[in-house]
Amino acid sequence: VALQAVNTTVRVVDDGARRMSVRLAAEHYSLDNYTNFEERVIQVSPAALLDPAIEQMQGIDITTGWALHEASHSAYSESMLDALTTPNPLAPMAVAGLLLNLLEDLRIERLTADKFPGFAGYFVAGSDYMWQKQEPHVPKTWGPSLHDKTNSIILAVKWHDKYQRIADLTGDVAFAS
Repeated sequence: VALQAVNTTVRVVDDGARRMSVRLAAEHYSLDNYTNFEERVIQVSPAALLDPAIEQMQGIDITTGWALHEASHSAYSESMLDALTTPNPLAPMAVAGLLLNLLEDLRIERLTADKFPGFAGYFVAGSDYMWQKQEPHVPKTWGPSLHDKTNSIILAVKWHDKYQRIADLTGDVAFAS
């Protein structure tokens, strides 16, 4: 029933000729949400739907937010994929892909919320829940690895108000700036 509600909402944003199908991730604990353009699939995590600590309707709102985010990728991001390879491939591709996705995440949610103002709250619900799950794992220092640094950048951009508080507490000048 929840998937049907999510799918119906996604159809509003994913209204192109080549629509995506929506499915729940098999691992109920996973927070893995993604858009697969080749297979035309949006996968969303069922974690919020199955979380006994929140009400069922809240779980549906969170899952809808994640699905709308992915549907927004379907609506707006596919044309941006060439930016990673044209005119020349960016390197390292993994970092370039992460940074493009971060910029796209912000852009697509804004575009969808501008076009469908009633959907903005779903993005907030999904983001707030994701932060609650991410916060215990937030790095307390800058680096040392490139992976750690890119994760810090993602956290600082997506949850700047919440992340800044943690960065300020570390006293690490490089980390907070």
